[in-house]
This record gives sequence, C-alpha cells and structure tokens, in this order.
Amino acid sequence: MSKNKTVRKWNRETMQSVLKGMRKAIKNGVNLRIDSDPNDMVRYTVYLNDKVVLTALNGRFDYLVTFDNRLFTKAN
Repeated sequence: MSKNKTVRKWNRETMQSVLKGMRKAIKNGVNLRIDSDPNDMVRYTVYLNDKVVLTALNGRFDYLVTFDNRLFTKAN
C-alpha cells in the first residue's frame, strides 16, 4: 500500500458528511467524481483528476474506507 493511503472504519454519519463536503467541492469547481453503486461491495469510489482518492466498502453498520491521507487533515 502507498505511504499516502490510510484505511479506517467510518460510521455512516462520518461517511455521509465527507461525501456532502465533496459534493459541495464539486459544485465549487473541484475536479472530483463520485461513483456510487448500491449493489456492489465497493459502495463509493471517489476520483480526483481521474485518480482514485477514496473507496468505501459496505459494512454491516459502517464503511471500510481507504483514502489518500493528503486530502484530510485528521487522517492519522
């Protein structure tokens, strides 16, 4: 795994809050794309300039998230 990648378990509220912030950034012109597939194990994939920066796998009550920690201030 890359030294810039972090894996964490996020609850639903945290995941939805992050997605809300990303959708706001998209409206402000940031080149992000969010792919969502409710029937796939990988529920969300987020791309920045066509590079994957976040993936979220469905859990029973939460998400297993892999993300580029350069995007978040409290990643570690």
